[in-house]
Amino acid sequence: MIAVLADQWEPKSEEGWATRQVAGALACSADVHVITPQGIVPSQRVDSVFTLHETATPSSPTAAVRRELLIEAISDTGWSTTGRLLPKYGRLLDRDLLDCWSASSDILAGLRPDIVVIAGHQHLGALDAVDRVAPDVPIVLLALGSDLNSLAFPHFDRIFDRSQAVLAITETERLAIVEHHGGADRVHRIGAPLAANPSALNEPNTWVGTTDYVFVISSTKTHANEEAVALVARTKLFQLAESLGGVESLIEVPARMTHASTADAPFAAPGNLVRLSVGIEAVEDLVSDLDNALVPAAVARA
Repeated sequence: MIAVLADQWEPKSEEGWATRQVAGALACSADVHVITPQGIVPSQRVDSVFTLHETATPSSPTAAVRRELLIEAISDTGWSTTGRLLPKYGRLLDRDLLDCWSASSDILAGLRPDIVVIAGHQHLGALDAVDRVAPDVPIVLLALGSDLNSLAFPHFDRIFDRSQAVLAITETERLAIVEHHGGADRVHRIGAPLAANPSALNEPNTWVGTTDYVFVISSTKTHANEEAVALVARTKLFQLAESLGGVESLIEVPARMTHASTADAPFAAPGNLVRLSVGIEAVEDLVSDLDNALVPAAVARA
């Protein structure tokens, strides 16, 4: 079982979109419970393939804005690079942003998850909620931080230090995390297009069950962009097309297809990214198709 602690769960923001994408991928192989301070009254309900727990203890929107402004102001002074922050500033950063997660501890105690995913590196209250009841449970951090000052801010060091793995949306964010928090072997980029295409939001949810959903295949080789194009041309069962929610397995190069219009945007899809939408065909046939496409020599022998 995996518990996802998310301040933003509804797909009304980039953070919410990315969190739902990651949770949907995890739901392909695990029971996923989402815990969020959102909601009008405390409740538990089914949301697509997830079990959603709303504690109805949302933080004040002004508190989050205050935190962002304070981070920006302190970063501009250069204090953040020293690793030392006056206690009064730390308290001000956290004011009205910790207690909203307190009720999550009771839910976590009842669930006893095998892994906890915290969506957002600024949510120290979520970390405290986990450690109160499960100090030894592995934590995966989804670092939602396009603001590089925030990713590097020493006040959040403890959530990075506590996490066994850190997921970054873009390569720029991944490099910033490694630079300021180390652990290059545990920091992984999961791909920029997560929030760029709203239609992708429901794909993991639709296909959870007897089929799997695969995020991306990417390469770091010199000619990776050309290799990605060649790869999608070699598959037989995976048809080259954009996914519109059908039952067939499809393959595409987002940078040249669904996300071509975002080429100059900060969240542009890498040219070496291949995206799969897995349908209802036999798993063995699909795996064989990919094996052959990934190894050109195998295709030649076939």
